[in-house]
Amino acid sequence: MTQVAFRVNGGQKIGLGHIQRCLALAKVLKTKKGGLFFVCKKEKYIRNMVKENRIDLVEISGTVNLKEDLKETINFLKDKRINILVTDSYRINENYLKDIKKETSVLLVSIDDFAKFSFASDIIINQNAYAKKLDYKSSTGKTKFLLGPKYALLREGFTGLPPRRLNRKVKNILITFGGMDLLNLTPRVLRDLDRIDEDFSITVLVGPSYRNIKEIEKVNEKISKKVNVVYDCYEVAELMLGSDIAISGGGTTLYELAATGTPAISLCLSDNQKRNVKAMAEKGVVIGLEGLDTINENVLSQKIKELMRNYELRKKMSYLGQRLVDGNGPFRASKVILEELSKVPKTRCLKK
Repeated sequence: MTQVAFRVNGGQKIGLGHIQRCLALAKVLKTKKGGLFFVCKKEKYIRNMVKENRIDLVEISGTVNLKEDLKETINFLKDKRINILVTDSYRINENYLKDIKKETSVLLVSIDDFAKFSFASDIIINQNAYAKKLDYKSSTGKTKFLLGPKYALLREGFTGLPPRRLNRKVKNILITFGGMDLLNLTPRVLRDLDRIDEDFSITVLVGPSYRNIKEIEKVNEKISKKVNVVYDCYEVAELMLGSDIAISGGGTTLYELAATGTPAISLCLSDNQKRNVKAMAEKGVVIGLEGLDTINENVLSQKIKELMRNYELRKKMSYLGQRLVDGNGPFRASKVILEELSKVPKTRCLKK
C-alpha cells in the first residue's frame, strides 16, 4: 500500500499556487490502494481546496517555528508509514530536508523554484522556464532533477489540447490572477480595458479566495464593456481557449495559458515571479510587465492595443506556448516518482 503525503504551504500572503500544483501531482499519484494526505498550516483557504478534492488534511499550527514543524511532520510520517513525501514551501530549508531523510525512509520529492541550497531530496521538480539555468546541487549525489516546463504541474483539462486556431479579431480578453488577487489588480485592469475603443468583451476569472469581489462588481457596473464574471470555475482551460488574449499574474497560470495557446500579458505580482515572467517573455510566449503599481496607467492599455492589432505576433506566441507546454507534466513527474519508489526494497520500513 502506497502512502503519499504533501508538506505544502499557501494562503493569504503567498497565494495558492503551491497548493494548486501539489493538487495536480496528487491526482495522478493517488491510487486505490493507499492514502493521500496534505500536511499544511491552518488556513481556511487551503482547508476548502483540499477537502473539495477529497484528500485527507493534517493541519499544523500556524504559530510553530520550523523546528517544531519538522518534529510534527516526522511524527506524522512515522505514524502513517508514509512512502512518498512531496515538499513545496519556501520556508523549508536544507537542514529540514536532511533531517527528513535522516529520521525517515520516505522517498523525498521537493518542488522548488530557486535552487538556494544543496538538496538531500531524491527528486527535485522545477517546472519553470528558467529552471535549467539554475545551479542545482545534490548533497547525496543521487538526486534526480526534473527541470523545465516539460514537468509543469498543471491541473486537469490542459492535456492533449489540439493546436490553437486564433481569431484574427480579438473578441474576448481574459483577466486572471490565480486563486487570490493579492494586489487587488482586477478592478484597475477592468478600468484600463474600458479605455480601449475596440469592441470586445471581458471575462474575469475570480479565484476561490478573492477578497475584492464587491469592488470588482462595483467597477463592472460602471464600465461600458460587456463583462462576464466567473466564480470558482473548474473548466479553466475552456475559459482560456475561449479568450483571444489574457492578462495574468506571473505564476503557474502562465503555463496554463501556454498550454492553451492563449497569448498573454503578464504582470509580476511579487519579486519571486520576475525571473519566471522574464524567462517566458524570452521564449516569446508572453509580454512581461512590472506590477501595475510601478507603471503608468496608460502602459497596460497601450500594450493590449498593440497585441490586439498584431495578429501575426499573437499567432506566434500561441504556437510557441503550445510547443513549450503540453500539459503532461504531472504524468511525467509521477512516472519518475513511482519508478524511483519501485527501486526501494519492499522490506524497508520507516525508521523508528
